[in-house]
Amino acid sequence: ADVANCCWSLSALRVKDHPLTSKVLTMCSKPAEFDPRETAETLAGVVRLGADSELVEQLAGHLLAVGLEGTNPVMRTNAVWAVATARVQHGLVLQATDVRLLPWDVRPASPQALVMFAWALVSQRGTVAKSQLAEIGRVSVPRLGEFSPRDLASVAWAASKVIPEQPGTTELVSRAASLFPVSGSRGQDCANITWAVASASCFTAGDLLRVRNSVQELHKFKPQELAALAWAMATTSQVEPDIFAAFEKVGTDVLRKGSGFEVATLAWAFAKVAVPSPSIMKLVNDRLLRVADFDTRGMANAVWAIAAVDMAPVDG
Repeated sequence: ADVANCCWSLSALRVKDHPLTSKVLTMCSKPAEFDPRETAETLAGVVRLGADSELVEQLAGHLLAVGLEGTNPVMRTNAVWAVATARVQHGLVLQATDVRLLPWDVRPASPQALVMFAWALVSQRGTVAKSQLAEIGRVSVPRLGEFSPRDLASVAWAASKVIPEQPGTTELVSRAASLFPVSGSRGQDCANITWAVASASCFTAGDLLRVRNSVQELHKFKPQELAALAWAMATTSQVEPDIFAAFEKVGTDVLRKGSGFEVATLAWAFAKVAVPSPSIMKLVNDRLLRVADFDTRGMANAVWAIAAVDMAPVDG
């Protein structure tokens, strides 16, 4: 229990490069001595601490063997998140046994636990992850009034990310968006809920009002949040000149610190709705000189945006 608690505490503090961390990770290599609760805490901790794959798989295997009988919903959520993350690290898909050996009826779970479970499954694309998210959505809809703004945005984003095509997703996202405050929300939450309604094709006048209010705070947005919000607005195909003017005014400064993908996403949004923005296009054109900043999708978005506005990319 002491080892598990210490591992969890170190992971919460993100203390990776410390002699104590190395010692604790060594002590975690005997999972047979841990009960289910301790195994779950330790597994979540070592995943966050970036432990080597052998230790992660050892703990994950033990956890799947002993199950999680007698643990609380939050602990179960942490365990599922850790197992899902461990699978992602090896390029694998979450297996049916990974979830079924962690029996959990999500109906009595708290909103926070439901959201954590949903986020744990976002990185997966298999049938099991989709069915689990569908169940979380079904259970969440009648209880959305209990969710905080952050949890509303998170569960809607998770469902629209993995199962946008399912009928239940539209109901979940629409209801979550109707309960989400129209002002005063965090940039990440506003971007997530707007992204969700755009992806689920259920954007309403209320969502537009929320975006209009949020642009007053765009200078506080992180590059990822600004790019996601611009993408969502472009996806709705609603050309709102004042909103895109705000994106342009703030975006050139905010995205100088952003990744190539985020810069390309903003440029794509402007090109998608055919709103001229010389400053944004110049920004993405200049960034193309640093090819290493772009992944394949980001590069494709950047080149498409430049081609769409008939601007020749820079040589180099």
